Amino acid sequence: MTQLEVADSSDDLEGYLLPPEAYTSEEWFAREQRELFDRCWAFVAMADDVAAVGDYLAVQVGTHPIIVVRALDGRLRAFHNLCRHRGMVMLEGSGNVRSGISCLYHHWNYGLDGALRRVPQLDRFNGMDLGDWGLLPASLGESMGMVFVHPDPDAGPLGDWLGDFDERTGGFRPETLEEGVRVSYEFAAN
Repeated sequence: MTQLEVADSSDDLEGYLLPPEAYTSEEWFAREQRELFDRCWAFVAMADDVAAVGDYLAVQVGTHPIIVVRALDGRLRAFHNLCRHRGMVMLEGSGNVRSGISCLYHHWNYGLDGALRRVPQLDRFNGMDLGDWGLLPASLGESMGMVFVHPDPDAGPLGDWLGDFDERTGGFRPETLEEGVRVSYEFAAN
């Protein structure tokens, strides 16, 4: 029997195929987010997508809203995209926030390093130490110009997770590619 004949036999593929609800069930989707994507590194951008100081990208990694931002020192950083005051998501999409990250709800302002810089009506917070209320960090790693994030600030090194990925790419160098066209498709699936 050839490999093509095996691939055509639905009996032989039964253990590899997912049931239809894997693509449409909200419960299945929620479980994948919690049990898979909340627990591993996720590719979110090319480093060139956040090249200038203040450039940011807001992404969803599993159940966690995350911000990737180019800080004043030129380094990429990742934080949970939630204001420490009331948990409001602060940024959407992409753009530039060189002047800092501000929550639209009560206007708490964070630096590109995640430090809380300003709280309106600070006197109402009974001796609050701004240094204790910075954005919660997420892990960030880069490989071949690709940016990966992990919701856990104590995730192991990206290189351990990638294993020998760099070697397996052969002569393919993702960091040298340029985006030509971006196409989006929407369809009824999770």
